[in-house]
Amino acid sequence: MTLGEYNEYSWDYRPGGVEFYPFGDADYLRHLVEQDPTDTAVIILEPIQRETGVIPAPAGFMQKASKLCDEYGILLIVDEVQTGAGRTGTFFAHEVEGVHPDVITMAKGLGAGVPIGATITRGRAKDLFTPGSHGTTFGGNPVACAAANVVLDTVDAEFLAEVTRKGDYLRQEVEKLQLVERVRGRGLMLGIVLAEPVAKQAVRDGLARGLILNAPSENVLRLTPPMVISHDELDTALTTLRTIMEELA
Repeated sequence: MTLGEYNEYSWDYRPGGVEFYPFGDADYLRHLVEQDPTDTAVIILEPIQRETGVIPAPAGFMQKASKLCDEYGILLIVDEVQTGAGRTGTFFAHEVEGVHPDVITMAKGLGAGVPIGATITRGRAKDLFTPGSHGTTFGGNPVACAAANVVLDTVDAEFLAEVTRKGDYLRQEVEKLQLVERVRGRGLMLGIVLAEPVAKQAVRDGLARGLILNAPSENVLRLTPPMVISHDELDTALTTLRTIMEELA
């Protein structure tokens, strides 16, 4: 289905076939599109894949995807549900690549814990999503929108700079720990790649000590602390994590 085929009657949740591409492989993505450019309506990507272990898009990938979309009149949709609202140190994670998506999806951090979702459109996409074309439980909810307004007022340049500072400090200290091979991600969204498949045991050990961790795979720990976390709280968490890693080494 092409962009031109979208109208008030054809919009639904199954716009034809869906093809998957290896994350970050711009050449393969171009190959998929150029097999039949008229059959491609949108390209969807995440600036950082969180559920697979906090894997950032390779440098330049989003720019290449954006260029491809411009060449063939394809919509670029960037999923900022987990990365948006300052989590990575910029309000949107895609900002670091200087791209301008046609559609941005948001949720989670936008409401600071209050359920809310939002879709931002611009340019050629701005008239495709019209009132009534999608129903949502919390859409326009006054309480949820009030929470989002507070977030938008709070997450300013100073706040984002502090997220970056905390994230840099957390990364530097985690990189010193035993069993840590490398750390991925930006800001306060970090993935710790371990030398041994002990991530799930580390989660159990952390819970026993009052530290909440997440293991998206056997050898990756994911850290997404509150963006308002203090440096003292970071140090407390690091002390606990250091003990866990020493015991598992």
